[in-house]
Amino acid sequence: MLLPDFKNADEVKTFLSYQDGGDSWCFQMVEEFIGMCGLSVDNLEGLDIKELNGWLEDELGSFQQGYEEYLDGKH
Repeated sequence: MLLPDFKNADEVKTFLSYQDGGDSWCFQMVEEFIGMCGLSVDNLEGLDIKELNGWLEDELGSFQQGYEEYLDGKH
């Protein structure tokens, strides 16, 4: 899975506008992060892009680690 590397809020808005063509996991995570910041998709003023990118990376890392642990338990 490739994570977007957002540069600004406009890129986030563009990513979210292509809901049907992107990664549904990542789409939901971006929406969740925006909500946790008390923002909305329509108003991203104050969105910390660096924090969003880091949070997405951490979440993917947690997911991958859990998946690897699951596989290790199966073999």
